[in-house]
Amino acid sequence: MAIKINHIKIKPEDDGIRVDRWFTRNFPNISFTTIAKLARKGQIRVDSKRVQTSTRVLAEQEIRFPDLTELESKPQNKLRTEMTLHPKHHKLLEMIEQNILYKDEDILAINKVAGLAVQGGTKVGVSLDDLLPSLKFESADRPKLIHRLDKETSGVLLVARNNRAAAELSELIRTKQMNKTYLAILCGVPEVHAGEIDLPLAKEADENFESVKVTDRGKRAITQYRVLDYALNTAALVEFKLITGKTHQLRVHSASMNCPILGDSKYNSKEQAFEFEQKLYLHSYITRLNYKGKDIIIKAPLPDYFKDMLDRFGLTI
Repeated sequence: MAIKINHIKIKPEDDGIRVDRWFTRNFPNISFTTIAKLARKGQIRVDSKRVQTSTRVLAEQEIRFPDLTELESKPQNKLRTEMTLHPKHHKLLEMIEQNILYKDEDILAINKVAGLAVQGGTKVGVSLDDLLPSLKFESADRPKLIHRLDKETSGVLLVARNNRAAAELSELIRTKQMNKTYLAILCGVPEVHAGEIDLPLAKEADENFESVKVTDRGKRAITQYRVLDYALNTAALVEFKLITGKTHQLRVHSASMNCPILGDSKYNSKEQAFEFEQKLYLHSYITRLNYKGKDIIIKAPLPDYFKDMLDRFGLTI
């Protein structure tokens, strides 16, 4: 039986929002992972053109996509609601709950551990998005992702606890009213100890859509940085602030200074003369926002392996 195809015109109140936010607003029970998968396969079209989840839609455009109710009811998606019953998923949930940094009626902030994927994928057994239905606590709504961290990156990750909060927090991100500070240990020391990196980034034109490079054909990406401490020419502790939020932005911008992030298997080709735990030494340290008139500052403690490397190099924040 053929799957029904929906054709919907974008309403004026949805003008300018991202494709994934449009689905969050209009189909709140559909997971981000499903939307991302459909977009990658070209099954979501706007005015007959392929789109990404980050593509912004305009009023009066037509968005076309398969019937989502039928898709979510297929047997292969049954795992999403049952996977938390497996003992190993219970342990993962317990670990996530122990790493909750902040919770109110609208926001859940988690100190994400390195190695936990935020979204599903072909090589991902279980992701944070898969487990969100089990993190509702007293809320009736399924929590919603509003931003991502790379699988290897640790630190503050915000989750909206209801649809209204998802829309409002997404707007704060879109209008750059949410400030994120990262810490990283770099291999080498930037020649200029503070400044701004303004280099356009684009995904590689190959099968690995996660690979990113600096190119004039890319989208503008801006990172502010400051060296907090350094050890000779070996390593530096650097504070990063994202002005834009492109895929792998901090990792590629660091490499562009010839100071890639320690443990970055994708963008760091430097041989290290010292041993270290095989982790990506990039941490989402502090997130600041004003939500409903309340100033919220969320700080994620550094992982032990990160602190150990700081001690070995004699670096301090």
